[in-house]
Amino acid sequence: MKRLAIAALLALSVSTAHAEVPSTISFTARLVDDKTGSELTGEHRVVFRLFDVEAGGVPLWTETVDAEVEDGLLFVDLGATEPLNATIFDGKKLFLEVTLDEVAMEPRVGLGSVPYSVRASEAANAATLGGVGLDQLQKKITNSCATGNFIIGVNDDGTVACAPDLSGSGDITDVAAGNGLTGGGSSGNVTLALVNCGQNEVLKFQGAVWTCAADANSGGDITAVNIGAAGGLSGGGATGDVSLSLLTTCGANQILRFNGSWACSNDIDTNSGGDITGVLTGSNSGLVGGTVSGDASLSLLTNCGN
Repeated sequence: MKRLAIAALLALSVSTAHAEVPSTISFTARLVDDKTGSELTGEHRVVFRLFDVEAGGVPLWTETVDAEVEDGLLFVDLGATEPLNATIFDGKKLFLEVTLDEVAMEPRVGLGSVPYSVRASEAANAATLGGVGLDQLQKKITNSCATGNFIIGVNDDGTVACAPDLSGSGDITDVAAGNGLTGGGSSGNVTLALVNCGQNEVLKFQGAVWTCAADANSGGDITAVNIGAAGGLSGGGATGDVSLSLLTTCGANQILRFNGSWACSNDIDTNSGGDITGVLTGSNSGLVGGTVSGDASLSLLTNCGN
């Protein structure tokens, strides 16, 4: 039976710390026939499998290599034909099983931390940082505000939105209450308010200053309501509540008519008052019909010759 002796456990093919993280792992082993103790030579079929358990389980990765063994030494770059990626090296403990000419070597070899640097190739484009997606991270701020302005927001692309500093550069040391105001002060929080006036008074400007004064009305006083010279109205008066209305002295069916003044008058324009008593046809009129009662009708003669 052949025996596998691990001469140099899995090492990455990286010459410097700055080299790009490879997708292969260099594997070196010494192969000896356990019956004779002689070193193996020639071509042998070697199958490599990665498991996440020490025994049993389902392989996460498999690669078959027809390797040339010289003086018992086996050199293989794992991942040369079946790529190794971050899906396999995701941080969990892995075990390498080596099968030589269809005979599985025991025990499986636990991988050290070095192969897990394959996972580091994902760090440059990490899907999340502390559970936060890249689309939720703010880009680096790339500009600044001019003198006298301050930042009011940062845009998605890292540029900033600016606005002027409206607070100014002054230093108020005292707030005095002017005419019409009360309050003010020279320290702490100060307030200003309108002066207090008496009940129903208002602040009134007297040409130079604001003073409290009575809320006076217009002063008007109607003393009489009289009928104008043109007439047409009735009512009015000089005391108490007065009212005005159109004349109420007109007869039935009369109207107010203006003829220099307003007066009651008969409505002669819309109704002549006539009464038709008969509709007659004259001689040689060419008409027939007519009557002195009821409904009357007229028509042209109907007894003319040809």
